[in-house]
Amino acid sequence: MSKDLPTLKDIKLAQEKLATHLICTPVSKSLYYSKKFGQDIYFKWDNKFHTGCFKERGALNFLLHLNKTQKKVIAASAGNHAQSVAYHSQKLGLKATIVMPETAPLVKMKATESYNAKIILNGKIFDDAKVHARNLAKDLGATIVHAFDNYHVVSGQGVSALEALEQVKNLDTLIVPVGGGGYISGISIAAKSLNPKIKIIGVRTEWTSINTYRHKENILDSTSIADGIAVKRIGKLNEKIIKNYVDDIIYVSESEIAKALIELLRNEHILVEGACAAGLAFMNSSKTKKLGKTLLFMGGSNIDLNLLARLIERDEARKGKVFKFSISVPDKSGSLEAITNIIASTKANILSIYHDRHYSKTPGNVEIEVVLEVRDADHTKEVVKAFKDVRIELQRSVDK
Repeated sequence: MSKDLPTLKDIKLAQEKLATHLICTPVSKSLYYSKKFGQDIYFKWDNKFHTGCFKERGALNFLLHLNKTQKKVIAASAGNHAQSVAYHSQKLGLKATIVMPETAPLVKMKATESYNAKIILNGKIFDDAKVHARNLAKDLGATIVHAFDNYHVVSGQGVSALEALEQVKNLDTLIVPVGGGGYISGISIAAKSLNPKIKIIGVRTEWTSINTYRHKENILDSTSIADGIAVKRIGKLNEKIIKNYVDDIIYVSESEIAKALIELLRNEHILVEGACAAGLAFMNSSKTKKLGKTLLFMGGSNIDLNLLARLIERDEARKGKVFKFSISVPDKSGSLEAITNIIASTKANILSIYHDRHYSKTPGNVEIEVVLEVRDADHTKEVVKAFKDVRIELQRSVDK
């Protein structure tokens, strides 16, 4: 192992430094997922810090190592590191500047601003913000607090594993979401040092593999719902640590992450962000083998509520609880009422209805697009039959 890498001793020293500032985050066993996967499943709730994310350990450990002349700090972040640096800088009497991508969730921007940090928006993704922060640091005379590629940050993140291995004995597997790699770096050093046989699996979003080598961003390019781990490249220090300590890195799709996020909300009654759900997305996939006694690190809960609403609606449609169709009817008084009466007879609930007379394919007709809330696929069939019974054919019916 390289002498330049943090050690278990460094992580234990970080634990001592952080003890008077941060709580020990809880662990719970999931009865639902233990039954579903046929093995003991535990969650380490690192979303229980004040800022709602695991980043506090690493950021604070870095700040506590500053000397007395370092009064200004600057950080680049999509949101969670931003909040952590801003919050603890405020408590320690430091002046913080945070560079965030323009696409950062509004909830994370507002939270960061509330800690009296100066916010600068630059670029579309984290990597753009990182370059701008590096360029600004010299002009501002500020110390860069890297989100993941730093010795003290990694040591701070490793404290989570020290806690987890004390809270749950004889763990076989640890599953950690991976963005820049700081979280899994600290966790893997601590865990492997205490138990060389423990298996450590990192989970990334497929968004990173698609966007890693894209040099120019287009306004229509996709953004990740797992913004906390939407980092193109793993840090140099982190890459060395992962190579030495991590058993496997797995990629999951954005759809798998979305499904896992809503699943956690329903089954664990816990609100998490996309990055936090990546580990469960892996567990849900066909890539999963028997992993034994498994603990998933749950790193954050800072999700934009508008995004959450869209994900819930999408999940409802995927499960056949939403039925969307359009219908062409004569543009005359009573047509819309007739349609709604048919729908009412099926006990389906209208979620939205759109009336378009300008672009109707049939002259003299109007296009009506309807989105219904239904019980299940059989209920959808009842709706379709009700219209057929009165000789009305639904057009472009969609059962997502």
